[in-house]
Amino acid sequence: MHVPCRGGGSQDSSLDRLLSLVSANYGTLLMFEGATRHEGVVYREVWDYDGPTQVKFIAYWRDANSNPALGSFLAMLREHYPDFSAEPPAT
Repeated sequence: MHVPCRGGGSQDSSLDRLLSLVSANYGTLLMFEGATRHEGVVYREVWDYDGPTQVKFIAYWRDANSNPALGSFLAMLREHYPDFSAEPPAT
């Protein structure tokens, strides 16, 4: 994960490190709902004028992907995002 630094530039940092900084009251972090929970961090939903803000995304994977986590990940997407389709849009 690339994190912007004061004075410009950026540095690589892990999610655990970023969450540790947030729990120490050193800033805020925008992350997706399925991310790891960390003690001492308060999680809030981001809202706009009409309710919870939604982030649009596209997921790609290889047909030959045999990683067992892929099926679970796709099932989670379909559960939380009923309009999620396994088929790419026609071009």
